[in-house]
Amino acid sequence: MFSHMDTEVLKKLNKNKKPVKKLTKKHDAFLASSSLIKQIPRILGPRLNKADKFLSLLPHKEKMVAEVNELKFTIKFQMKKETGLYKYKVFGVLKDCPPALLADVYMDLDYRKQWDQYVKELYEKECDGKIVVYWEVKYPFPMSNRDYVYIRQRRDLDMEGRKIHVVLAQSTSVPQFAERPDVIRVKGYKQSLAIESDGKKGSKVFMYYFDNPGGQIPSWLINWAAKNGVPSFLNDMAKACKTYLKKN
Repeated sequence: MFSHMDTEVLKKLNKNKKPVKKLTKKHDAFLASSSLIKQIPRILGPRLNKADKFLSLLPHKEKMVAEVNELKFTIKFQMKKETGLYKYKVFGVLKDCPPALLADVYMDLDYRKQWDQYVKELYEKECDGKIVVYWEVKYPFPMSNRDYVYIRQRRDLDMEGRKIHVVLAQSTSVPQFAERPDVIRVKGYKQSLAIESDGKKGSKVFMYYFDNPGGQIPSWLINWAAKNGVPSFLNDMAKACKTYLKKN
């Protein structure tokens, strides 16, 4: 369900805990214009952030529908007490992107370097008889880039007529990829991806995701980036499917 409020309606809430709490429970995500987004913390107080409902900037007219569609994912999260970080489960549908194609795009590391703007380095290498992936992610200045060393496996399953593509990935440690002084190594990375048909031309997607990027980044910022970044990544991957068809 989508609804909208202007500044005057928000001011009537006046940082009142009960109606603001009710508002955060009612909606999965919040968009705000560039002029309003700076005022909302002052009007509503910290309730949105405490409920892990962080604001996204509402784009102009022609991009508004696309932005709202990107938010049509169900996101469930559970805090890991030892880190204060959340592990995420994301459910969604990517239209016009068949399951097998989506899985192929996800597995094609060379192609990902073309459409994922955050990739600095990404490649596979055989280490002690197993294929290991090295992935360096660009972080905005003044933060250091992060890198991942992980193993992954794809399985194409047939479960009583349901064709499901499963990709599992998890951090590993091998001497061939020593840590670098200018990049922070992410050691707690785990991801599971399951893809099946939505019964039409698209895919139903389930993703479990957790990582701890380390460094001096506040936990609330890490949680915000993960919660917003995972659905955004899946949508970017769906767009990449169309180009992948032309490439092949």
